Amino acid sequence: MSARSLTLISLLCLFTFGLQAQIEDNIIWASVKLQKKLDQKTSVFFEPILRLNEDISAYENSSIDIAIKRKILKDFSLQFLARTWFVPDAGDRQFLWLDLSYAKSFKKLKVSSYLRYHWALDIEGRTDADFLRWKANLFFLTKGKLQPFIGIEPWFRLNGAGELQRVRYEPGINYKINKALLLTAKYWWEESINLEPGFKFNIYVITLTYTLP
Repeated sequence: MSARSLTLISLLCLFTFGLQAQIEDNIIWASVKLQKKLDQKTSVFFEPILRLNEDISAYENSSIDIAIKRKILKDFSLQFLARTWFVPDAGDRQFLWLDLSYAKSFKKLKVSSYLRYHWALDIEGRTDADFLRWKANLFFLTKGKLQPFIGIEPWFRLNGAGELQRVRYEPGINYKINKALLLTAKYWWEESINLEPGFKFNIYVITLTYTLP
């Protein structure tokens, strides 16, 4: 299957999800990610993120991600990520995430997955939930600059709840601009599970990644 066909399939998934979901809001996440490889096993990145909601018409909030990743086995790595949220009129938020990641490439496919411990610090009088999150992505390897992918991420609520409370479905595309620049466009159809009232969102995620020499 050609890169064009795979890209069209990804876009069709995005459009179909958007039509089927009874959406409460359309949201965009836009970010610039700077990453640097420290050695053969260790890398770091810094990523500020801007979010717009109310059908992409109003500023919602922003955050900064700082992470370090270390390869521990042939196909496995550990990552520690800190996200600081800046939320207008609602109090800032702080998340700490520990990821155990797995990635393996085959002839025309790449499988990528992580198990994330999502720890939310309760600060400024705000209580946030903790989760175990499992994400799985399937990348379609092509010879060109476009790389389509699909993914899913269920969220299992801790704090005594012991149940699934959220899931994300994720079609997307990577576009390699040059050796150092990568543009990623992906769509999250995100919905609640076992919550009343529930929620459903369209979230459009645009990331420009620059790999420092």
